[in-house]
Amino acid sequence: MYQRMEEAVRELRDRLGGLPTPAEAEDIWAEIWHQEAHNSTAIEGNTFVLQEVETQGCWVS
Repeated sequence: MYQRMEEAVRELRDRLGGLPTPAEAEDIWAEIWHQEAHNSTAIEGNTFVLQEVETQGCWVS
């Protein structure tokens, strides 16, 4: 029980305030990119809904 508690506390310390790993952040960045693309096309007057922007498969890497 104490070992599990120490591991949990260590993980909390290591992760608290830190950035997510690239693998953890991938979905976050994809969502941000889709939102930005959607907003950009809306400003230009296009009528794409967010789902249309997401399904276009456009990804800049």
